[in-house]
Parts: sequence; structure tokens; C-alpha cells
Amino acid sequence: MRTIGQFIEAFDAILQCEGVGTFVLACQSYGGMAQAYPPHKPKSIERLTLSSTGPADYGKAWLPASYAMIALARLLPEQTVKGFLTGRLLKIITLSADKREEWLEAIQTVIRDDLSRADVISHFAVAADLVAKGIVTPAAYHDWKGRAFVLSAENDPTQGTKGYSTL
Repeated sequence: MRTIGQFIEAFDAILQCEGVGTFVLACQSYGGMAQAYPPHKPKSIERLTLSSTGPADYGKAWLPASYAMIALARLLPEQTVKGFLTGRLLKIITLSADKREEWLEAIQTVIRDDLSRADVISHFAVAADLVAKGIVTPAAYHDWKGRAFVLSAENDPTQGTKGYSTL
């Protein structure tokens, strides 16, 4: 999956297969890309809950970083990419000393066993496509009558409500 359109099409296919009409959409971390969904199907989503994700309209300033991550993920050895991601995750997750080892092991296991190079490329490609296309704007939400909730934690440096005014 490389585009926000493919992301939305895949989500549509799952909902259709499961026979889901209206629903509450809860998004965690990368799932925040689903912020593009209410403008796509405004009558389907009653509420949108965003947790540990940023606003989908970060702005064009994030595009070079996303494109750089895609290039690195394609060029560097897979283990190097996975090591870099593990290190970055540990920098943004604040933990007490007694929990750090447990989390480190969990993160390393998931990245080592479940994450592929294609997953990394897909993650950054869909995010970059969403930003580049400017899909999440105040005007895009004009027809959506649902409610949005933003969950954030004081100890998560990626969090805050700045930028969510569009919802």
C-alpha cells in the first residue's frame, strides 16, 4: 500500500465485507491516517477518536523527512532500518526504569518478527501521500456531522491538541 487512496479502498473493502454501515472509528498511532476517512464517507462515522497520533495535516514540512525514511528503508540493510526504528521509538516513549526493559523487549520482538521493509515503506509512503494531497482540511470536514475526541498523554512528546482544530 503506497497511497492514502489505497488505504481508504482497503478500509472500505473491510467494512463492506463485514457489513458495517455506521460506526465509531478509533485510531491509534499510524491508524491516525484514518483521519482522511470522515471526509470520504461523512455519513458512516458517528465519532472519531484519535489516540497517540498527530493531526493528519502536519504540513508540507514533513514531506522531506517522510521521503528520506522511504529512501533509507529501501537502501539500508533491513536490520539497520529496524534498529533505527527501535531506537526512535524508545526515544519518544517515556518509561520508568522498571518498565523500560520489558518495553524494549516487546518493541524489539515486534519489529524483528512482525515488521517488514515493505511495512516501513508503506507506513511512510501513505503518510507522505496524505500530507502531499492535503486531504485533511477544515473544508473537507464540512459535511461530517460526527464528534471527534483526541486522547493524549502528558508523557508522550508526540501528543498535543495543536492542529486538531480542523476536526
